[in-house]
Amino acid sequence: VKIPGQDPQEVPVTITVTASPEGNDVTVLQKTDGKDNTPQPKDVIKNNGDLPENAKTSWKKKPDTSKTGNQPGIVTVTVPGEPDVDIPVNVLVVPNPAGKTVSVHVGDSPSAENSIANKDELPNGTKFAWATNGTPDTKTAGNNKNGTVVVTIPGIANPVNVPVIVNVVEQNKPFINGGKAENTPDKSDKTTITGKTQPGNTVTVKDNDGNTVGTGDANKDGNFTIEIDKKDPGTTLKLVPSKGGVDGDATTVTVTAKPQKPTITVPTDNQKNDGNVTVTPPTDDTTVVKIEINAKPNSINGPEQPVRTIITKKDNDGKWKIDGDAPEGVIVNPDTGVVTIPTKNLEDGSTITAVSKNKTDKPSDPATAVTGFKTPQISEQTLKDNPDDSTKQIITGKTLPGATVTVTDKDRKQIGTGTADAHGDFTITIDKQKPGAIVTLTPTNGKGDGAKTGDSVNITVSGNITKPKIDTPAEGGASVTPDLTDTRVNKVVVTYTPEGSETTATITVVAEGDKHEWKIDGDAPEGVTVNPQTGVVTIPANKIKRGSTITAQSEDSSDKTGKSKSEVVTAKVGEKEQPAPEPEPEPTPTPAGEPTILTPQDGVEQGSATVTPPADADTLEITYTPEGDTTTPVTITVKKDKNGNWTIDGNTPTGVTVDPKTGKVTIPATQIKDGSTITAQAKKNGQPSNTANGKVGNNPTKKPEPTPAPTPAPTPEHESGSHDSDEHTGNSENNRNKSNNTQLQAPKSPARHSSGQVAQSKLTNTGSAIAAAGAVAALAAAIGAALAVIIRRKKRD
Repeated sequence: VKIPGQDPQEVPVTITVTASPEGNDVTVLQKTDGKDNTPQPKDVIKNNGDLPENAKTSWKKKPDTSKTGNQPGIVTVTVPGEPDVDIPVNVLVVPNPAGKTVSVHVGDSPSAENSIANKDELPNGTKFAWATNGTPDTKTAGNNKNGTVVVTIPGIANPVNVPVIVNVVEQNKPFINGGKAENTPDKSDKTTITGKTQPGNTVTVKDNDGNTVGTGDANKDGNFTIEIDKKDPGTTLKLVPSKGGVDGDATTVTVTAKPQKPTITVPTDNQKNDGNVTVTPPTDDTTVVKIEINAKPNSINGPEQPVRTIITKKDNDGKWKIDGDAPEGVIVNPDTGVVTIPTKNLEDGSTITAVSKNKTDKPSDPATAVTGFKTPQISEQTLKDNPDDSTKQIITGKTLPGATVTVTDKDRKQIGTGTADAHGDFTITIDKQKPGAIVTLTPTNGKGDGAKTGDSVNITVSGNITKPKIDTPAEGGASVTPDLTDTRVNKVVVTYTPEGSETTATITVVAEGDKHEWKIDGDAPEGVTVNPQTGVVTIPANKIKRGSTITAQSEDSSDKTGKSKSEVVTAKVGEKEQPAPEPEPEPTPTPAGEPTILTPQDGVEQGSATVTPPADADTLEITYTPEGDTTTPVTITVKKDKNGNWTIDGNTPTGVTVDPKTGKVTIPATQIKDGSTITAQAKKNGQPSNTANGKVGNNPTKKPEPTPAPTPAPTPEHESGSHDSDEHTGNSENNRNKSNNTQLQAPKSPARHSSGQVAQSKLTNTGSAIAAAGAVAALAAAIGAALAVIIRRKKRD
């Protein structure tokens, strides 16, 4: 709620939506013997269950169920808090089924339907069957045998049980069913006798004096028609069937006079269809006229089958009046009995039926007329290529028989016409249309002012979706134009490379709304536009990469399968001549990392060598001196293949192995010279790394030759042979032994990588401790020996 000078306020409200009541046609049996069959008001409201629980229904105008035919009524629906609603309804009142007496031969089964006297007055779809235990016994001859027929009437909830009488006749004896004698208006000097017997029987007509007044034979279906001189109504006649000299029992009939049928007048073709329909009763002894019309239905809540029955009667004073209810606007002339019905209240093209009855309640033949041209509609329309002519297409469909169908293109130009045959089928040949084009079919029924034109229907010509057009001027930029002659096109997808980017971008344009206005779906890239009327997409030259590729594809987005797409159109974006760019210097390949060399100086791997290439290398070259007397080094090359596996290129030296996954090369101590130098170099795409090198340790499996200790110069103590000299000599000998031991242990220094890092021994901690203790002892012995020599020299001096 917006109040001037205040902020808008939101006020929650509750809205109750109530269903709009709809009338429901119902069928009831005619009121007889005081039994009222008028339906309950709620039963004639189709959606009564959708109304609020507190809604009430009541008759404002009850239908007259004492008369047969369609009887109108009005139901008032009351919902608390809402205005009352009056709903017009239609109640079809049908006569109660009546039984009659029929004859059959012994052993034959009588027809349940033919045992009902007024079966022709019951609605279409009525079914007849013998009740359980109600089939008459025809095993033996005899009259007045009882039976029960179950009559099921559409719209009547409970079937009706009707008692009937059956006469069972011996097999060789003929009989007649359904005999009658009528004076008809079209044969004023004759009485017509009709009925049914066995095929080939002869029927003799006799008057009350037993005189034969006419004869006739039954046809192959057993039906017979005999015309005799006119007899007065009420005269009784006897009909005697015979065959092969055997006469059957006579059937008595009473002559009745069938009244003339009424005259119906409808507006002519050259008149506006707002005139009136008139029904005029015959001038004979007609006293009742029954008229049935089809009223225009109420589109909101009117009856589904708006058939209305109008009954007019002549009183004892000779004045005509409407008996019961009649639709609005219907009047009767009290002197002539002419009934006037406004055409505007009648459904177009509906049939009016009128029957007159005389004093004896004998009905006339029905008179019928059509109120005007029925409005035609088209269904089952198709459009296909002509298999016999590639330049033509064939349109087929259904409409009202005799209706004309006109075919027009998008510019409303007529491109074909045709007329529906007696079954309503039409076939029209037209020139071949482009895929996606729309042709319009319009049906027309009748001529003149009363002609009726139905709804137009469109057919979209099938075929591949029309592809869009791409324009790429030489100076750069691009535009994409959808082909709008294909009315299915409502989406275009464009892919291009923006200026300054190496990645493609996609934009989608769609046509929306009744006006088919085009717009970019999502965020619009800077500078890109679309024409809302034509759908043309424009990309400026400074927004699309010169010389790049642009693609476009049209679609019908209503096809949820995603298959309604055109071919993809491709074009190259134009580019101006530009000075050749300065050639960029070729980048220097990145060298591989330096390999790792490991030369253990102690432990179980002492004297061996391993070389591991860096992860990015593809080649490894190793140079080393083999074990033995040779001093000539050898070089081996290891390469990584396209699958990432390492192998030695060429012959593999004895004992040398390579790990195919990591490229690690292992040279055992027995295959590489002690104390020699090993070098390695890795390569990546031919670019070498720095050279790595390492010092090979001694092979522990070879016995080392002891280094001789130096002999000290004779001292005075030796020359004098003093005790001290002997004592020191002994110590000197011990010291020499210790000195020799120290030289043997000295080489056992830790192995070092080419990088100078100390290699980790694989010996246990205990072994390392023993080795360290031995080294300390050797060092102490050497120091002791040196001190002894110095002391002796000082004494000598």
